[in-house]
Order: sequence, then structure tokens, then C-alpha cells
Amino acid sequence: MIHPRLTEFVKAMSLEGLAIPPSNGEDPAAKDFSLEDKADRWIINGVSYRNGMYGVDVGKELLPGGTQEEHARRRIQAATTNEYYAPDFPLFHGIINTVYQNREGEFKDKIEAAKTALANLINGKYLMTLTRVSYNPSGGAVITHNYLQTDEYQSTVSDCVGPDGDITTAANARELLQALLGTAQSPQEIAQVYTWLRGKPTRIWRVNAKPKNVVERIAWFDAGSYWSGFGCGGDVGISYASPRVRAAKFL
Repeated sequence: MIHPRLTEFVKAMSLEGLAIPPSNGEDPAAKDFSLEDKADRWIINGVSYRNGMYGVDVGKELLPGGTQEEHARRRIQAATTNEYYAPDFPLFHGIINTVYQNREGEFKDKIEAAKTALANLINGKYLMTLTRVSYNPSGGAVITHNYLQTDEYQSTVSDCVGPDGDITTAANARELLQALLGTAQSPQEIAQVYTWLRGKPTRIWRVNAKPKNVVERIAWFDAGSYWSGFGCGGDVGISYASPRVRAAKFL
């Protein structure tokens, strides 16, 4: 009969479930960036989003207009059909920021061509996301990403109401922007990304004063003629087109 302590020792020494690092010594969490230009989409690997690294298809046409709830319902259906869907704001920013961070690398020429095409595609449009902002009477907010989805998640902001304006100078905007976009970047760093994309200053729109009751607002990207903008004050019934994406986590 095997002693119980010996059995426990054998189990503890088992290699089952043990992650073995690659033999070449590379960090298993590292993944090279790549960008492929297809007829109907860009395929971008190495997009940093939420809790990992993703491969993302970005369509060269926008999704038809719809309210945030309608876009959310479309995404629920897309989960079973592998169709394109609207992104939440952190995924939208993750795509743009990842491409920006790799602009001087191996894929420089493809990135420049994709940037020009994407900027032309969205120019002059309002783009819906699956991010919603709930402002509360304290002046803070709860930000819900992937609205109505099974992977819906939230972040909180302690104090975010204030005037609209350029994100590099707007008072009390840093915490809201970081929660909205899922980033630790400063407003100045965020502005650099979108100035690179569109060659225009970057603004924020939001609830300007503490509401008496909880106020629900959609979040959208404004690709206006004179600026790029992060809208956090839109009525929930507004109907906008959306970027067309598909994302899959690989790390």
C-alpha cells in the first residue's frame, strides 16, 4: 500500500498543467505585430486590448447606422455567425494605438496606406461604440463596455464632469479618458495618436455639470471636419454607423 504522503508528493511533481516556456527562450506573452491588406479588410495581429493580445479584422466599409442597442443586438448575433460587429471604445482605441505604435517598424508602408484609407473612410462621420457612460449625482460615472454582451465589463470614474474642449487642456478629463479608452496613456499621448491618424486636434464632449439623477449616455467617436472627438454625452436613441470589426484573443 502506498503511503498517502507519497501519493501527494507524486501528484505535486506531475508536469500536468505546467506551462513549459519555448525552447528559444522567447517570452510566451510576446507576439509580433503584423498587418495584412486584403480586398475587403485589414488583418491586424498584436492588438493590445483589455486582458490580452488580439488578432482583429477591420472592415473597409462601415456597419450600417443604428442605435447603440441595435448595434449591441447585432453583435450578439455575430457571435454565432462570425460576422463583423461594432467595437467598444477600448477595442477601437487598441486598434488605432497599436498601429500607431508600430508606424516606424517593418510594416511602415502598409500602415501609412491603411491610415490614409481609414481616415478617409471615417472622415466627417460619427461612429457608434458599445461603450455607455452612466453619470451619477456625485460627479462620477460608471462606464460599461461591450454593452449587453456576455463579456460586458465596467470601470468607475470618481469625478469626471466638466467643460468640453481639447483633451490636452480640458479640466478633469484624464480619468474619464483613461477609463473610456481602457488605457493608461495621458491625454497628451492620446492626442498624439489621433493627430497622427487624422491630422486634427482631439476634443472631448461630456456631461458638463453634476446631474440630479443618474444620466445614461452613449460613447461615440467624432471624426469631424475640424477635429477628432470622444463623445460621452450622446442620447441613447441616437443612430450612427460603426467601424466593422472581428476580434479573437490569442494571448
